[in-house]
Amino acid sequence: MTSPAPGAPRLLVVSDTLTGGEGALAAFHADTARRAGWAVAVAAPGGEADAQFPDTHHVLPLPATARDGVGLWRASRSLARVVEQFGPDVVHCHGARCFAATRLAGGPRPFVSLHGIQPVSGDPLGYRAVRRAGLGLVPRVAAGAFDDGPNGLPGWRFVPHASPALATLPRLGPPAGDRPTFVWLGRLDEPKQPALFVHALADLARHRPEVRGIVAGSGPLAGPLAALAQGLGAPIEFRGHCHAITDVLAEAWAVTLFSTAEGVPLSLQEAMWARRAVVASPLPGIRFLAERRGGILAGEVGSIVAALGQLCDRAEAARMGDEAADEVRTKVEVDDPWPALAQAYGRVAPATREAAWR
Repeated sequence: MTSPAPGAPRLLVVSDTLTGGEGALAAFHADTARRAGWAVAVAAPGGEADAQFPDTHHVLPLPATARDGVGLWRASRSLARVVEQFGPDVVHCHGARCFAATRLAGGPRPFVSLHGIQPVSGDPLGYRAVRRAGLGLVPRVAAGAFDDGPNGLPGWRFVPHASPALATLPRLGPPAGDRPTFVWLGRLDEPKQPALFVHALADLARHRPEVRGIVAGSGPLAGPLAALAQGLGAPIEFRGHCHAITDVLAEAWAVTLFSTAEGVPLSLQEAMWARRAVVASPLPGIRFLAERRGGILAGEVGSIVAALGQLCDRAEAARMGDEAADEVRTKVEVDDPWPALAQAYGRVAPATREAAWR
């Protein structure tokens, strides 16, 4: 990879994480900007970015929660040193904690992206109202505020964030094999609802004994879900986290995801891009992606069983898979959200560094 040209605009990407879905989006953002000719540095916790950004990763000691004021102050002092050393024209934060720390650090007024604006499990009584008030304040103090789901909060701009995998995912052939196979593709934790998938497969198998399920995902609920599947007699294979996602999608007749909160889920984008129908919760980001074609919205066991039963017909699964592949390409481009971000950054870069600071 060539180095940025002398005088190239400088972008600092600050993220709560560089692992999981949110972390993948932050890393993809940094890499896309780098490929577009920007000089890029990344600040994130731990050693998560060392492999992808070996020379430009700054370890950020973020606290576990934005309620930790002392931890945020320490993170802000660390960020202040990064800003002084790197001299960014633009700072873009992924996540609420790093945005709070970045504002405390000074330097250019940051842009911010949040992924799945939602209440947080374990929040103290009354904190949800405080959090919502904070979300209303953020766009007023940020250079720009982006939401990866169509939540309609004032001041936030909805911009779909493409899965980094789309650029290399093929459009697969029709579902193969003799057994209708349904895949759960996603983390096994809160706010996901993988138990709905287990219960639905168990119920469906009682009158369609040929069906099978695959859980492609890892997380703290993996053990309890495996025990639940065994107890219910659900014909499900637990494969853990799958790096070869194309192999899993090739087996799928449809892909499922159930949750209490999502943006525009990366796993469903990937499934639809690869020509697979989806069955998922009726949340705003999922409605945006799959309500019109290629998906069935279902949020409780009975409706999930009915949807999967419909897709036990190979011809129907293939037809909906074709619709899914066409539909997702009208909603998401492989480099989203970079075009929208680059346009927004044009207000401050390339500009003189003094003009960018506020």
